[in-house]
Amino acid sequence: MAKNAAILRALVVLLLGLPAAIGCAGTAAPAGDQRGTIAAWAENTPQGLAEMGVTQVRTGCGAPPETCVQRVAALERSEGIGKVAITLALPRPDPGQVLDYAARYAQLSARTPGLVEIGIDDYYHFMRRNTPPDFTAVVETARSAGPPLLFGVTLYEDELDSVAQSPALFPPELLARIDRVYLYLHYRANGPDYARYVTRARALFPNAQIFGGVYAYDRIDYIACAEGPDKTPCTRDQEIGLFREALTGQIALMRSGTLDGLEFYPGQFGREERWNGWNEERICRPDRRAECIENTQEMRRIARSLLAGR
Repeated sequence: MAKNAAILRALVVLLLGLPAAIGCAGTAAPAGDQRGTIAAWAENTPQGLAEMGVTQVRTGCGAPPETCVQRVAALERSEGIGKVAITLALPRPDPGQVLDYAARYAQLSARTPGLVEIGIDDYYHFMRRNTPPDFTAVVETARSAGPPLLFGVTLYEDELDSVAQSPALFPPELLARIDRVYLYLHYRANGPDYARYVTRARALFPNAQIFGGVYAYDRIDYIACAEGPDKTPCTRDQEIGLFREALTGQIALMRSGTLDGLEFYPGQFGREERWNGWNEERICRPDRRAECIENTQEMRRIARSLLAGR
């Protein structure tokens, strides 16, 4: 146990020690680009990505790093995107394995220019499942292996308080090493408070870019409409209306520089009907499949229109 704890502590340092200089918190969108960066999860059609202005895709990969970087090249070819982020998709990570993977990604980045970021999806629960990290001075190992990689994490609005109240698990010096936070809304009804969540995230992750996470798909069957004991799902009008309201606010925050970009999940732009998520009943009941796809396509039309300023 002690050996595994030591390995995990080194893992956190190796991963989260990747330099934060690439993305500074609170910076406005680059001159001449009032929208910030638009990112999406794979898989998509090139036309679908072009219509949204997407310039980076993210993908999960639990295979060995040498296999995962082949996916970077494949996405560059199939989606026409030159920037790819990889999330370490290891459901039950062995500390030694993850540490080894991190070191190998650092080495591979030198000859994989399309790989711009590695990280952890569902960061809060990942950290809760593993040993609390200690911060030590071994970060130069990752920095000297190749071009600096961003380190990104996914976080949700209803986890911010727990992160702030758990300094043993999330010490400030650890959070200061994060380069990018993808801040998603679990609950549609929390959209009006999104600006406050961004402020909280910036305080917790002072050196991170903050990307607005956008669930541009039907989640009626997946989660309740509002946070709290009432588990009532959104109606269709609520699902679409609250999506539009939240995205309108996120785009305004991005154009003002308060957000550094947006990321759309699950991607699938131009191939909404083919997403394998529709095969999972907890995501969409079989009797609602056509409605789920229709609502998702409507959300994409809304997103394109809002991003175009219409």
